Amino acid sequence: MRYEEWREQQLWLMSLTFETQPRLNEKITGYVHRRKYPVNYTGATWYEYCSAGIGQNRDSDALEQSNFRVALRELGGEDGENVIVVSENHWTVGWIEWIAIHREAIDKIEIAEGIGERLADYPILDEDD
Repeated sequence: MRYEEWREQQLWLMSLTFETQPRLNEKITGYVHRRKYPVNYTGATWYEYCSAGIGQNRDSDALEQSNFRVALRELGGEDGENVIVVSENHWTVGWIEWIAIHREAIDKIEIAEGIGERLADYPILDEDD
């Protein structure tokens, strides 16, 4: 595939919106969001998924790691279809992980929105974790 064809395909894929998913548009309030890719991005893409707004990385402290575990548990764990933990690596920043939710898993998106609202009010999801 020529670069121009690849670039056109990537731009088309990035232009996909959730307008075809009106129920989803009603649910997103800012915590769950569609992943944005830089123009020169060449890694894996997750166009069918939203970011739950929860992640961890090489430099995460105990609180961030705890919130990640608790959020994943409240979402029902990683099931390989509706909820996925995406692991990515980069030579300058090390590794990162973020929780991806399939855009048609409205129940999981609602849970993630609730998690985001709780974190906005208080930074700890579970004091006992």
